[in-house]
Amino acid sequence: MPVPPKRLKEEVDDTVDHHAFQLQSWPALAEVDTRWRGSFGYLTAIVEEEGEDARIPLCRIEYLGDDNAWGFAMYLSATDAYTDAVLRTGSPTAAFDTAALVHLADYHA
Repeated sequence: MPVPPKRLKEEVDDTVDHHAFQLQSWPALAEVDTRWRGSFGYLTAIVEEEGEDARIPLCRIEYLGDDNAWGFAMYLSATDAYTDAVLRTGSPTAAFDTAALVHLADYHA
Protein backbone atom coordinates (compact mmCIF):
# COMPACT_ATOMS: atom_id res chain seq x y z
CA MET A 1 0.00 0.00 0.00
CA PRO A 2 1.47 3.36 -0.98
CA VAL A 3 1.52 5.98 1.77
CA PRO A 4 0.89 9.61 0.78
CA PRO A 5 3.75 12.01 1.47
CA LYS A 6 3.34 14.52 4.29
CA ARG A 7 2.98 17.34 1.74
CA LEU A 8 0.01 15.62 0.12
CA LYS A 9 -1.64 14.82 3.45
CA GLU A 10 -1.45 18.48 4.46
CA GLU A 11 -2.74 19.58 1.04
CA VAL A 12 -5.73 17.20 1.26
CA ASP A 13 -6.50 18.31 4.84
CA ASP A 14 -6.45 21.99 3.87
CA THR A 15 -8.33 21.52 0.59
CA VAL A 16 -11.19 19.49 2.08
CA ASP A 17 -11.58 21.82 5.07
CA HIS A 18 -11.53 24.92 2.85
CA HIS A 19 -13.96 23.33 0.36
CA ALA A 20 -16.43 22.49 3.16
CA PHE A 21 -16.51 26.09 4.36
CA GLN A 22 -16.74 27.56 0.84
CA LEU A 23 -19.98 25.62 0.32
CA GLN A 24 -21.58 27.27 3.38
CA SER A 25 -24.14 24.44 3.46
CA TRP A 26 -23.64 23.37 7.07
CA PRO A 27 -23.61 26.33 9.47
CA ALA A 28 -22.92 24.07 12.48
CA LEU A 29 -19.80 22.60 10.83
CA ALA A 30 -16.76 23.77 12.78
CA GLU A 31 -14.11 21.70 11.02
CA VAL A 32 -13.41 18.68 8.85
CA ASP A 33 -10.74 16.59 10.57
CA THR A 34 -8.66 14.11 8.58
CA ARG A 35 -6.78 11.40 10.48
CA TRP A 36 -4.21 9.40 8.53
CA ARG A 37 -3.39 5.76 9.04
CA GLY A 38 -1.15 4.29 6.38
CA SER A 39 -2.66 4.97 2.96
CA PHE A 40 -6.08 5.80 4.48
CA GLY A 41 -7.45 9.21 5.45
CA TYR A 42 -10.53 9.22 7.71
CA LEU A 43 -12.73 12.31 7.31
CA THR A 44 -14.72 13.36 10.37
CA ALA A 45 -17.03 16.37 10.65
CA ILE A 46 -16.87 18.35 13.86
CA VAL A 47 -20.19 20.11 14.39
CA GLU A 48 -21.39 22.31 17.21
CA GLU A 49 -24.50 20.98 18.97
CA GLU A 50 -25.91 22.92 21.90
CA GLY A 51 -22.50 24.36 22.80
CA GLU A 52 -20.73 20.99 22.54
CA ASP A 53 -18.62 19.58 19.71
CA ALA A 54 -19.87 16.34 18.15
CA ARG A 55 -17.64 14.20 15.91
CA ILE A 56 -19.45 12.61 12.97
CA PRO A 57 -17.51 10.04 10.90
CA LEU A 58 -18.05 10.69 7.19
CA CYS A 59 -15.88 8.52 4.98
CA ARG A 60 -12.49 7.04 4.29
CA ILE A 61 -10.28 8.02 1.38
CA GLU A 62 -7.45 5.83 0.14
CA TYR A 63 -4.28 7.04 -1.54
CA LEU A 64 -3.71 4.87 -4.61
CA GLY A 65 -0.18 6.07 -5.42
CA ASP A 66 -1.15 9.07 -7.56
CA ASP A 67 -2.03 12.55 -6.24
CA ASN A 68 -5.16 12.50 -8.41
CA ALA A 69 -6.37 8.94 -7.80
CA TRP A 70 -8.22 8.10 -4.60
CA GLY A 71 -10.35 5.23 -3.33
CA PHE A 72 -13.50 5.96 -1.33
CA ALA A 73 -15.51 4.18 1.35
CA MET A 74 -18.65 5.56 3.00
CA TYR A 75 -19.01 5.29 6.77
CA LEU A 76 -22.12 3.33 7.77
CA SER A 77 -23.25 4.05 11.33
CA ALA A 78 -25.47 0.95 11.41
CA THR A 79 -22.43 -1.30 11.17
CA ASP A 80 -19.81 1.15 12.49
CA ALA A 81 -17.71 0.28 9.43
CA TYR A 82 -16.66 1.64 6.06
CA THR A 83 -18.09 0.25 2.81
CA ASP A 84 -16.25 0.68 -0.48
CA ALA A 85 -18.02 2.90 -2.99
CA VAL A 86 -17.25 4.64 -6.28
CA LEU A 87 -16.94 8.37 -6.89
CA ARG A 88 -17.46 10.02 -10.22
CA THR A 89 -14.30 12.15 -9.94
CA GLY A 90 -12.37 10.29 -7.26
CA SER A 91 -11.15 13.45 -5.50
CA PRO A 92 -11.07 14.00 -1.72
CA THR A 93 -13.49 16.95 -2.05
CA ALA A 94 -15.94 14.74 -3.98
CA ALA A 95 -15.63 12.19 -1.15
CA PHE A 96 -16.51 14.90 1.37
CA ASP A 97 -19.44 16.15 -0.74
CA THR A 98 -20.91 12.66 -1.08
CA ALA A 99 -20.52 11.71 2.58
CA ALA A 100 -21.72 15.12 3.84
CA LEU A 101 -24.98 14.79 1.91
CA VAL A 102 -25.73 11.65 3.89
CA HIS A 103 -24.22 12.34 7.31
CA LEU A 104 -24.78 16.09 7.68
CA ALA A 105 -28.37 16.29 6.38
CA ASP A 106 -29.60 17.39 9.82
CA TYR A 107 -27.16 20.33 9.80
CA HIS A 108 -28.04 21.70 6.33
CA ALA A 109 -28.65 25.43 6.01
